[in-house]
Amino acid sequence: MADPLQEMLGSLSEADMAQMRAMAAQLFGGASGAETEGERTDYPPQEPAPQFALDPAMLTKLQSVLSHKPKPDSRSTLIEAIKPHLTEPHRRKADQALGFLRAMELLPILQETGIV
Repeated sequence: MADPLQEMLGSLSEADMAQMRAMAAQLFGGASGAETEGERTDYPPQEPAPQFALDPAMLTKLQSVLSHKPKPDSRSTLIEAIKPHLTEPHRRKADQALGFLRAMELLPILQETGIV
């Protein structure tokens, strides 16, 4: 049984192959015949991605925050219980309220670790 990729590539014309090479060169860099086909090749150079130093102490602090399991309280339990009975706009507001409650629960932990 023949390789499907080889069959597909074998069915392409020389012009199709040249166009694919030009597109690959644009995407991945490199020389191609794109200049002769009238395609634009004068793109501005891309800026390098900023380099971030990973601080092990900060990673440890973030791990403690992210591993925190929220404790159910009466407010969040009530909101979760009534949510199925609410209309869609009110469900969104209930979700926002739950998000605020979770954020407020994380605030002391963030302050203890020195992140905030």
